[in-house]
Amino acid sequence: YTTLFRSALGARALRAPAWAPTLAALGALLAAVTWLFGRGAFAGTIPTATTAHHFADLLTSATRDMNDFKVPVPDREGLLFLTTVSAGLIAIVVDLVAVSLSRPALAGFPMLAMYWIPVLVHQDSVSMVPFAIGACGFLWLLVADHTERVRRFGRWFTEDGHGVDA
Repeated sequence: YTTLFRSALGARALRAPAWAPTLAALGALLAAVTWLFGRGAFAGTIPTATTAHHFADLLTSATRDMNDFKVPVPDREGLLFLTTVSAGLIAIVVDLVAVSLSRPALAGFPMLAMYWIPVLVHQDSVSMVPFAIGACGFLWLLVADHTERVRRFGRWFTEDGHGVDA
């Protein structure tokens, strides 16, 4: 998923319009999913009509597997495809909300969903470690946003009233 964030960061570094980082991340997700799961792709990462049909078959397979299997499910290609695409889309939504829309507190909801949904399905399926990592990531977003707002507001001061460089 670092590829998704790097593509969005590259679009921001080029001073592209506000919608461009999200579009770049979606393109990177499509290329990554095509590389991992695509059949008939041009140069391994550019999807074709055959790739689109294969993706539709994988989604159909994932839907059928969700109805047929109980927790824990086997590693089936359709389920892995659906999980990869879902996690990538959540990462893009977090980037969009936290960075492009400057609402880091709202970005915590998609991150919470990544932990909460598996726990709803099967309580022993996820340990506290992913939740703690996600919580730390959410707190990091809030601290980064607060620091940026203070930096834009004015100078920082110490307890004794002397100015401090940012």
